[in-house]
Amino acid sequence: MGDEFRRRYIGNVSTRVLSDVVRGQISFWLFTATCVALHPGFVLGADEGGMSNYGTHLKTFVPYTLALGATALYSLRAAGRLGSQPESRGLAWALRNYATFLLLVLASTYVYSLNRGWRDVHFTLAIALALVEVIGAAEIVLTMGRERRDLLFLVVQWIGVVLLVLTGFFGVHVLFLTQVAMAAGFGGLVVSASRQLSSPARASVVTMRPPTTSS
Repeated sequence: MGDEFRRRYIGNVSTRVLSDVVRGQISFWLFTATCVALHPGFVLGADEGGMSNYGTHLKTFVPYTLALGATALYSLRAAGRLGSQPESRGLAWALRNYATFLLLVLASTYVYSLNRGWRDVHFTLAIALALVEVIGAAEIVLTMGRERRDLLFLVVQWIGVVLLVLTGFFGVHVLFLTQVAMAAGFGGLVVSASRQLSSPARASVVTMRPPTTSS
């Protein structure tokens, strides 16, 4: 009876983690697409800017806030459901830190255009977010293994890393494309990892602790 309850609990938690992660990713891409549709010139021009441009203009302020804010909150909730057990440690770390820096980047967006100091803070947080995505992807692969499709997500993410270097050090203005590639690679990996946890074979060995029940 206890083992059956444990399996059902773990399966339920894993399904909720997957649901939260998927909802977060849908929120990010849906509201990002809304921003681009409302004002494509911010990121699709010859002198390509980044997503933060959408956070400082009235027309795109709301969808930009929802894109980052909803994704962060869903990711935090998913990480909280996972706890700190070995099987899900990498995914929980990636989601928790990704959400934290996403919220910091979001908050700094509203003030980065005030002066150079705030701009430097915002850019530093954005770089830290990119590093968290790369390290988080490595944590997921090292602690959970990888499926064949995960290689594609890693390739997409590292295309973003190369574009980030070109943007930062060589004056190539592809910041939005950089952000899209890194977000797509990382997002694909966390969804894939969450699906692995929710699969019956993986759920049977996950060690998330169910609540105790009275005998």
